[in-house]
Amino acid sequence: MSNATTYKSFVHNAAKDSNFPWAKKLNSQARLASADRAWQSIQRFYKNCRLKLPGKKGYPKFKKFTRFLVNVERKETHNFEGNVVGIDLGLNAFYTDSNGDVVENPQYLRKSEKRLKKLQRRVSRRHKKGKKPQSNNYHKARIQLARANLKISRQPKDHAVKTARALIQ
Repeated sequence: MSNATTYKSFVHNAAKDSNFPWAKKLNSQARLASADRAWQSIQRFYKNCRLKLPGKKGYPKFKKFTRFLVNVERKETHNFEGNVVGIDLGLNAFYTDSNGDVVENPQYLRKSEKRLKKLQRRVSRRHKKGKKPQSNNYHKARIQLARANLKISRQPKDHAVKTARALIQ
Protein backbone atom coordinates (compact mmCIF):
# COMPACT_ATOMS: atom_id res chain seq x y z
CA MET A 1 0.00 0.00 0.00
CA SER A 2 1.46 3.38 -0.99
CA ASN A 3 1.90 6.34 1.30
CA ALA A 4 -0.75 8.30 -0.62
CA THR A 5 -3.46 5.72 0.04
CA THR A 6 -2.39 5.53 3.69
CA TYR A 7 -2.72 9.28 3.94
CA LYS A 8 -6.16 9.25 2.26
CA SER A 9 -7.39 6.57 4.64
CA PHE A 10 -6.15 8.72 7.54
CA VAL A 11 -8.15 11.67 6.18
CA HIS A 12 -11.31 9.54 5.93
CA ASN A 13 -10.84 8.08 9.40
CA ALA A 14 -10.09 11.49 10.95
CA ALA A 15 -13.78 12.40 10.74
CA LYS A 16 -14.66 9.35 12.86
CA ASP A 17 -11.85 9.94 15.36
CA SER A 18 -12.78 11.60 18.66
CA ASN A 19 -9.52 13.58 18.59
CA PHE A 20 -10.80 15.56 15.58
CA PRO A 21 -14.46 16.44 16.35
CA TRP A 22 -14.34 19.42 13.96
CA ALA A 23 -13.46 17.17 11.00
CA LYS A 24 -17.06 15.89 10.76
CA LYS A 25 -18.25 19.40 9.88
CA LEU A 26 -15.95 19.61 6.84
CA ASN A 27 -16.98 18.45 3.39
CA SER A 28 -15.43 15.05 2.63
CA GLN A 29 -14.40 16.06 -0.90
CA ALA A 30 -12.76 19.24 0.37
CA ARG A 31 -10.95 17.22 3.05
CA LEU A 32 -9.63 14.80 0.45
CA ALA A 33 -8.64 17.53 -2.02
CA SER A 34 -6.74 19.35 0.70
CA ALA A 35 -4.95 16.16 1.70
CA ASP A 36 -4.05 15.47 -1.97
CA ARG A 37 -2.59 18.96 -2.42
CA ALA A 38 -0.55 18.63 0.77
CA TRP A 39 0.72 15.18 -0.19
CA GLN A 40 1.68 16.29 -3.72
CA SER A 41 3.55 19.35 -2.46
CA ILE A 42 5.53 17.23 0.01
CA GLN A 43 6.36 14.67 -2.70
CA ARG A 44 7.44 17.46 -5.10
CA PHE A 45 9.73 18.94 -2.43
CA TYR A 46 11.48 15.64 -1.73
CA LYS A 47 11.76 14.84 -5.44
CA ASN A 48 13.45 18.21 -6.08
CA CYS A 49 15.81 17.54 -3.18
CA ARG A 50 16.70 14.08 -4.53
CA LEU A 51 17.38 15.46 -8.02
CA LYS A 52 19.51 18.26 -6.47
CA LEU A 53 17.89 20.94 -8.59
CA PRO A 54 19.58 24.35 -8.32
CA GLY A 55 17.77 27.14 -6.49
CA LYS A 56 14.82 26.89 -4.16
CA LYS A 57 13.31 23.46 -3.71
CA GLY A 58 9.74 24.66 -3.17
CA TYR A 59 9.26 23.78 0.49
CA PRO A 60 5.51 23.31 1.05
CA LYS A 61 3.74 26.30 2.58
CA PHE A 62 0.71 25.52 4.69
CA LYS A 63 -2.01 27.93 5.75
CA LYS A 64 -1.54 29.56 9.09
CA PHE A 65 -3.89 29.05 12.01
CA THR A 66 -5.30 32.59 11.62
CA ARG A 67 -8.16 31.51 9.31
CA PHE A 68 -11.63 30.39 10.72
CA LEU A 69 -12.40 27.20 8.66
CA VAL A 70 -15.34 25.95 10.74
CA ASN A 71 -18.33 27.91 12.04
CA VAL A 72 -18.37 27.76 15.80
CA GLU A 73 -21.13 29.25 17.89
CA ARG A 74 -19.71 31.46 20.61
CA LYS A 75 -21.64 31.65 23.86
CA GLU A 76 -20.91 34.24 26.50
CA THR A 77 -22.38 34.17 29.97
CA HIS A 78 -23.27 37.37 31.77
CA ASN A 79 -24.01 37.95 35.43
CA PHE A 80 -27.09 40.17 35.63
CA GLU A 81 -26.54 42.82 38.31
CA GLY A 82 -29.94 44.47 38.08
CA ASN A 83 -28.79 47.62 36.26
CA VAL A 84 -31.18 48.60 33.48
CA VAL A 85 -30.12 51.08 30.81
CA GLY A 86 -32.27 52.51 28.02
CA ILE A 87 -30.64 53.09 24.63
CA ASP A 88 -31.67 55.58 21.94
CA LEU A 89 -30.07 54.98 18.54
CA GLY A 90 -29.88 58.19 16.57
CA LEU A 91 -28.67 59.91 13.42
CA ASN A 92 -26.42 62.51 15.04
CA ALA A 93 -24.95 60.23 17.69
CA PHE A 94 -24.47 56.46 17.47
CA TYR A 95 -26.43 56.05 20.67
CA THR A 96 -27.42 57.90 23.80
CA ASP A 97 -28.22 55.93 26.93
CA SER A 98 -30.48 56.78 29.85
CA ASN A 99 -27.47 57.71 32.01
CA GLY A 100 -26.65 60.55 29.60
CA ASP A 101 -23.63 58.91 27.97
CA VAL A 102 -23.32 59.75 24.27
CA VAL A 103 -21.27 57.69 21.80
CA GLU A 104 -20.51 59.59 18.62
CA ASN A 105 -21.23 58.17 15.20
CA PRO A 106 -17.89 57.29 13.60
CA GLN A 107 -17.70 58.30 9.96
CA TYR A 108 -15.24 55.81 8.57
CA LEU A 109 -15.76 56.62 4.90
CA ARG A 110 -15.12 60.33 5.42
CA LYS A 111 -12.02 59.62 7.49
CA SER A 112 -10.51 57.34 4.85
CA GLU A 113 -11.55 59.24 1.70
CA LYS A 114 -8.02 60.64 1.32
CA ARG A 115 -6.45 57.18 1.26
CA LEU A 116 -9.13 55.81 -1.10
CA LYS A 117 -8.62 58.76 -3.45
CA LYS A 118 -4.88 58.08 -3.54
CA LEU A 119 -5.38 54.35 -4.24
CA GLN A 120 -7.95 55.04 -6.97
CA ARG A 121 -5.53 57.44 -8.67
CA ARG A 122 -2.82 54.78 -8.51
CA VAL A 123 -5.10 52.20 -10.17
CA SER A 124 -6.10 54.70 -12.84
CA ARG A 125 -2.47 55.60 -13.63
CA ARG A 126 -1.46 51.97 -14.01
CA HIS A 127 -4.41 51.06 -16.25
CA LYS A 128 -3.55 50.95 -19.96
CA LYS A 129 -6.67 51.56 -22.04
CA GLY A 130 -7.21 49.01 -24.79
CA LYS A 131 -4.32 46.83 -23.64
CA LYS A 132 -5.61 43.37 -22.66
CA PRO A 133 -2.87 41.86 -20.45
CA GLN A 134 -2.47 44.47 -17.73
CA SER A 135 0.78 44.91 -15.80
CA ASN A 136 1.43 43.31 -12.42
CA ASN A 137 1.59 46.78 -10.86
CA TYR A 138 -1.97 47.42 -12.05
CA HIS A 139 -3.19 44.21 -10.41
CA LYS A 140 -1.32 45.00 -7.18
CA ALA A 141 -2.87 48.47 -7.07
CA ARG A 142 -6.31 47.02 -7.77
CA ILE A 143 -5.92 44.53 -4.90
CA GLN A 144 -4.81 47.31 -2.53
CA LEU A 145 -7.87 49.36 -3.46
CA ALA A 146 -10.17 46.35 -2.98
CA ARG A 147 -8.70 45.63 0.46
CA ALA A 148 -9.11 49.26 1.51
CA ASN A 149 -12.77 49.22 0.39
CA LEU A 150 -13.35 45.92 2.21
CA LYS A 151 -11.85 47.30 5.41
CA ILE A 152 -14.02 50.41 5.24
CA SER A 153 -17.15 48.33 4.58
CA ARG A 154 -16.46 46.12 7.62
CA GLN A 155 -15.66 48.91 10.08
CA PRO A 156 -19.27 49.89 10.98
CA LYS A 157 -20.24 46.34 11.98
CA ASP A 158 -17.03 45.95 13.97
CA HIS A 159 -17.73 49.22 15.80
CA ALA A 160 -21.31 48.17 16.54
CA VAL A 161 -20.26 44.80 17.96
CA LYS A 162 -17.49 46.28 20.13
CA THR A 163 -19.74 49.06 21.40
CA ALA A 164 -22.52 46.61 22.27
CA ARG A 165 -20.12 44.35 24.12
CA ALA A 166 -18.69 47.30 26.06
CA LEU A 167 -22.21 48.46 26.97
CA ILE A 168 -23.26 45.02 28.17
CA GLN A 169 -20.16 44.50 30.28
